[in-house]
Amino acid sequence: MDYTSELTRTDRLVLGQRDTDGGVRIGYAAGPQLASQIEALRDAGCVQVFAEIVPSRARARPEFARALTLCGTAGLAAPDRDITLTVLELNHAARTSAELIELALRLRRAETRLELLGGRFAGVHGPDSTLFTVLTALGRLDHDHRHEQYLEGQREAAAQGHTGGRPKVIDDDMLAFAVGLRDEGVPVPDIAARLTIRTGANAGQSPSVASVYRALARAGSAPSFPRQGPQP
Repeated sequence: MDYTSELTRTDRLVLGQRDTDGGVRIGYAAGPQLASQIEALRDAGCVQVFAEIVPSRARARPEFARALTLCGTAGLAAPDRDITLTVLELNHAARTSAELIELALRLRRAETRLELLGGRFAGVHGPDSTLFTVLTALGRLDHDHRHEQYLEGQREAAAQGHTGGRPKVIDDDMLAFAVGLRDEGVPVPDIAARLTIRTGANAGQSPSVASVYRALARAGSAPSFPRQGPQP
């Protein structure tokens, strides 16, 4: 299949450029001091830089999503090229453990490298690198701990005769729909966008990606993050 049809004209121009290693570096800058970040990413050889200022409580990061999509599609269109997502530090790419899990799995499936220009883990890390493995494991440990805390609370409440509680963010019908989408290979962020909370203070809104991830994990297995490209 010719995946170059999924690329915009600008994306094709980006793909036509190469860094000093013969691959393609795509940069992402976030937070304050964007100008200095963009300059550093350009100096590192990034052929395109996505940048945005995102409030700490904001869930959506549209420019980051665009960067990941371009990395995945470029990797499919040019499988002989090393595609690298470059950021200054790790917390620019992942702000929470849930985002860290999603990022590590998504980059690994897309066979995209992660380059950190600074911080404790500075360097270029491939999909099978120790960093990816450790970060994924740490994220899963955090998730498992939170899940056990949740189950322990449920057991204590049941022992005391409490069976009520606030309405579920993701009810049984939503979960069944989400599981079906996951089995079709739909990424978790897209699943979350297709769901609508029916009750409670957040009725009418979409659940967070972290909520969908936890619900799918409790449903039986962790969600998969397919290599980026056109969906069937």
